Amino acid sequence: MFMKKIVLMSVSFAMLFVACKNGGGGSISGTIANAPDGKVILEDLSTQAVKALDTADVKGGSFSFDYKPSAMRIGRIRFSDNKSFMLIMESGTSIEVKGDITAPTKLSFVGSAASQVYTNFLDKMAAGPDNAYAQGFLDTVSNPLVALLTVNYLNPEQHYKVYLKVNDKLQSQLSGSDYAQQMSAQMVQMKAQQDMASGKPAPNIELPNPDGKLMKLSSLKGKVVLIDFWASWCRPCRMENPNVVKAYNQYKDKGFAVYSVSLDNDKAKWIDAIKQDGLIWSNHVSELKGWNSLISKEYGVVSIPKTFLLDKEGNIVASNLRGEALEAKLAELLP
Repeated sequence: MFMKKIVLMSVSFAMLFVACKNGGGGSISGTIANAPDGKVILEDLSTQAVKALDTADVKGGSFSFDYKPSAMRIGRIRFSDNKSFMLIMESGTSIEVKGDITAPTKLSFVGSAASQVYTNFLDKMAAGPDNAYAQGFLDTVSNPLVALLTVNYLNPEQHYKVYLKVNDKLQSQLSGSDYAQQMSAQMVQMKAQQDMASGKPAPNIELPNPDGKLMKLSSLKGKVVLIDFWASWCRPCRMENPNVVKAYNQYKDKGFAVYSVSLDNDKAKWIDAIKQDGLIWSNHVSELKGWNSLISKEYGVVSIPKTFLLDKEGNIVASNLRGEALEAKLAELLP
C-alpha cells in the first residue's frame, strides 16, 4: 500500500504486550487455554523496533516471566505458533492473564486496568471499523499508551485534532519516552500535511536537476502544475508513471506541466528510471537524500507516490489524483 510507513506502530488483531528494564517490582504470568507447550517470549514494542526481553516455559497454557518491568511500556507475549496478545505494564504491577488464545479480545487481565480497557476496545472494533466509537472511546481514556494504540485506528488526515490531544497526553505523562518523541515527530509531519490542504499556496521548491541546474517550482506559475513525489525504487510510482505521461501529452499544449521530485539517493538509478519510463518533461529534481529529503518533510509526504495539483496561481487544488481522476480535473482546469 504505502512505500513508507508512518513512524508510529499500527496495531493488528494479533494483540500485543508491555515491559521495560529489569529492576521494577511486580510479575507477569498467565494461564491461556490452547496455547502451545514450549517457549513463550516477552517482547518490548517500542515505536522503532521489537526487542526480546525474556522467555518462559509454557505447560498446559501456564507461564510466568522472571522479568520485572520498571516503566510503562507496550510489548508482546508471543507463543511458539506466533499467536500473541497485548498488555499495558507499569512498574510494580503484577498482572495475571486468563482466557483462550483463540479469542484474544476476550482475555481478562487481573492487575492491569489499562490492558483490560484496551482489550475491550479491540473486542468492540472486531466487528469492523467504527470511527465514531473510537473517538468517543478516546475521550474517556486516561492511560497515554492506550490512547496511542487506539488513535492509530483513525485516519490522521481526517482526525488531526484527535491526534493532537493524544500527543498532549503523551507529552504530559510520558515526557522524554520514545513514544512521546516519535509522536512529536509524527505531529510535525501531520502539521505539514494539514498545511498542504486544498486552497493553500504550495511552498516553493528549488532543487537541482540531474545536470545540477536549480529548477524552481515558482518558475511554472501561470501553468497548471502536478508536483509528483516519486522514486525509481517505488514500484507503485513506476506503475503510475504511464498515466502521468498520458496526461502530460494530452494537456501540455494547454498549459500543463509536471514537476517531479524524486526521493532517490542513487543518481544513476534516478536518471535511468526517467529514461525507462519516458518522463519527457524537463522539471526533474532531487536532493538525492531518500527519505531524508527536507522538501518531502515540508510537504508532509509520508508515502509515495504523492501528488499535488496546483492551479495557475500556485494554489493546491487537489492531491493524489490518479489516472482518469487526474484527467478529469485537468479537463476542468484547462478546457
